Amino acid sequence: MNLNNRKILLVVVAITIITIPVVFFTAGGFRIAFSMIVLLYCPGHSLLAALFPGRREIKLPERTALSLGISVALISIIGLILHYTPFGLGLNSVYITTTIFILIMASIGWYRAGRVKQEKEPVASVTLLDRWQRLKKRSRIDIVLTTTLTAVVMICIGMFCFVAFTPTAGEHYTEFYILDAQGMTTDYPEELTIGETVQFTVGVVSHEENPMVYRIEVIMNGIEVNSIETGVMKQDEQWQDIISFIPEQAGNNQKVELWLYKQGEAQPYNEEALHYYVNINGAG
Repeated sequence: MNLNNRKILLVVVAITIITIPVVFFTAGGFRIAFSMIVLLYCPGHSLLAALFPGRREIKLPERTALSLGISVALISIIGLILHYTPFGLGLNSVYITTTIFILIMASIGWYRAGRVKQEKEPVASVTLLDRWQRLKKRSRIDIVLTTTLTAVVMICIGMFCFVAFTPTAGEHYTEFYILDAQGMTTDYPEELTIGETVQFTVGVVSHEENPMVYRIEVIMNGIEVNSIETGVMKQDEQWQDIISFIPEQAGNNQKVELWLYKQGEAQPYNEEALHYYVNINGAG
């Protein structure tokens, strides 16, 4: 059987289309296995077929190896682009986009393969001058396609290198919490007497990119009753300390609020205060 590039392209396109219902209507390992077969080979092969339609330009073993490597790069680029689109990064969106890419490249490869004449001499004997002479004899469409596809490959390689060697910045945020005397979040002091000290633990975990100093304010009935600073905190550093105050006014359901401020900022970091309610009884 004469297995030429056109026949291989038919197989690639057929496998890609047949796998669509498997990806969309199944789950588990069966779905992943079939989708990986397509994603890790077919995009690279279809792109190579469009760039190098002649069977003698790249032999089948080299074409197979290159298809695997190029497919990984292409999927990385497609995933990066989808991440910044409304479609999001998921198996379905990646597979649909990759399928469209495969069909476009396979169509170009099919067209160009039909125009390639079978060369009798081995590739090793073809000099640079020979290739230049052949390039001049090609049609304008072939030249435009070759130039465009080469540019696409270079862009994909550049973007892949950028993604691979550029560190990804993680999400920057700060954790803020309060604990009771037992180090839990369930037994805050709720029944106290005027003159009795209210005491609990506050904690901060900084996941900010730069060193940060925090200030914690304790507000009771709209009045600041205490504040404390954390000192300089590095990324992923945790800080805990005990903060206390003495209530001076009796009453039920008095609101105790805790606000977290970053150094130099007038607005609190937390949009809503950490709070609880306490009953303060008169002196006995």
